[in-house]
Amino acid sequence: MVNYIKEQEGLQAIVIVLNITNTKLSDSIKTMIKMICKIFPISDFWEHVCIVWTKCFCYTPKKKLDKEIESKKEGFLPAFIELAKETTGDKIVKIPMFFVDSCPDEDDDNSRSEEEIEMLLTWASSLPSLNVERVVKNGIENEKVIIEEKNETRVIGNDGNNVKYLTEYMRREKRIGYDGSVTYSDWEVIKTKDKIKPIPKQYKKKSKKGFFDLLANVGSAVFELVMDGFGISQILGISEEESEEEY
Repeated sequence: MVNYIKEQEGLQAIVIVLNITNTKLSDSIKTMIKMICKIFPISDFWEHVCIVWTKCFCYTPKKKLDKEIESKKEGFLPAFIELAKETTGDKIVKIPMFFVDSCPDEDDDNSRSEEEIEMLLTWASSLPSLNVERVVKNGIENEKVIIEEKNETRVIGNDGNNVKYLTEYMRREKRIGYDGSVTYSDWEVIKTKDKIKPIPKQYKKKSKKGFFDLLANVGSAVFELVMDGFGISQILGISEEESEEEY
């Protein structure tokens, strides 16, 4: 299966098909989803997942079908929220669900299902392609996948009055095997943000080199506070003299 997946181009979505008559998410379905999650070791796994409910027969009275659909949306979402937390640590608030009659009779009016299928295709086409090169055969050997995040900030411009800086928001997977082994994926940039802010008054007297040295020393998190006007002494709880000597 892994080799087949790697041969596919433009793979964008993972569709879990369930019967509308299911009253709960069974243990076997949960196990299957966990295995798929481990085979696809990607940080945004759950953003590519949707549920398709079948046997939503077109001849079912609309009122009854609407009630069943609402029941599935409300009843199954907590199970998927918990499953996402267990597998990747993500805090999802919703998961796309589509309700179809996949085998209508030839003369049946199946327009409602056709609209649902169009919405499914629109949703899937809006997603970036999955990186199938990262699909792994031994994914099921991992007991747990933990998402780690970090931010890195660097100065990209300084005219003496204003500083322009770029922050990269990054993720990677920490994979814990059943044998206790720990492996890490590469850090992946998930978004970037640049800002321009005036240099705080207390740092105006510093040379450009001194200012850059200060930024290099304090790190990304403290740097944001510095740019918002907080002094190093306030942040680190030291005296102004110590602050000047150190930075």
